[in-house]
Amino acid sequence: MCHLATLIGWIIPFSDLIITAVIWSTRKDTSEFVRFHGLEALNYQITFYLATIIAVALTWVLIGIPLLALLMIIDITVPIFMAIKASNGEMRRYPLILRLVQ
Repeated sequence: MCHLATLIGWIIPFSDLIITAVIWSTRKDTSEFVRFHGLEALNYQITFYLATIIAVALTWVLIGIPLLALLMIIDITVPIFMAIKASNGEMRRYPLILRLVQ
């Protein structure tokens, strides 16, 4: 659910951060698996929001428009892939994200 919360963020902005943070903070002590995936999803979402802010700032030089399109594709496909891996019991890390929350 932590990975798929990203898709809810497309409908209700920032709800993905809230949902993931709540799941992670309430379940991190009961399951190492949920702690790992919740932390990965939370770090991904923070990194995504930072990248979106940078891409929006770069729209004035037109490079931000294709960056926003690329971010949209990544934000739809990668969390689904990660949710599938998590449902198979794999401990897979998101590539190229900032690990801000430990």
